[in-house]
Amino acid sequence: TLTDATYYDLGTNTNATASIQDNDFTLGTITGTSFCAGTTIGVPFTVSSAVNTGNIFTAQLSDATGSFASPTVIGTLTSENSGTISATIPSNTPAGTAYRIRVTASTPAVATANNGTDLTIFASPNAPTVSSTTIGSGNTATLNASGCVGTVRWYADLTSTAILSTGDSFTSPTLTANTTYFADCLSATNCVSASRGSGTVTISGSPCPNVQTLNNIEVSPTNTKYEASEKVISTSKINAGATIVYDGGKAVELNPGFEAKAGSVFKVQIDGCGNK
Repeated sequence: TLTDATYYDLGTNTNATASIQDNDFTLGTITGTSFCAGTTIGVPFTVSSAVNTGNIFTAQLSDATGSFASPTVIGTLTSENSGTISATIPSNTPAGTAYRIRVTASTPAVATANNGTDLTIFASPNAPTVSSTTIGSGNTATLNASGCVGTVRWYADLTSTAILSTGDSFTSPTLTANTTYFADCLSATNCVSASRGSGTVTISGSPCPNVQTLNNIEVSPTNTKYEASEKVISTSKINAGATIVYDGGKAVELNPGFEAKAGSVFKVQIDGCGNK
């Protein structure tokens, strides 16, 4: 047990600050005076008298008025020696300017004085809500984010730190496969949302080939569009009554054998997959 010490029984007087004689149990200096909710900080402490085996040191956060009547546990360390507790301020902590931190021991049940300086905690912003959309293969997509009070930042995956773009909307590069993008919210106080919103771009229809080759096909009355991201190549015949569109991203190649018969409608487009 701690020797030469007087302390409050934390089970019956949780709103009091413990007093340890001869500085047997003291809180170290916490770096910084303002933090975002969700931030992890180091809470150092010193204990110079013996504590019982299995003792647990606990870092506690007061309420926004500095009271420890109902403290929030922000980190623990099982030890009988001085150390530093890795403590995380909960992401749902309300904003406030009079928070305090202290450390308690479990056996015996004693506490350091609080840090002695008011701490400011900024609330974590809400994660944005991100739209989803469906496009044809080979096109770009625009996703929109809402609900962020601050700056929306866009990412290629859930954990990436590489920012693709900022702002309430994001335009993707050309896509040929279903792709999900993620966005977080950065507040004016440089706090980041605890989670990221996500939106998915879905590619409609069949996958778009780079090259589509149509050899010796007789197309009877129908209304069909043949697409390729690079080139459509054809030696086919389009019969009367059919309306056919060849849409190549870069070229349409009509080779010997191709014929658009009288009474058919044949069109060529050079804009790739998914476009009207």
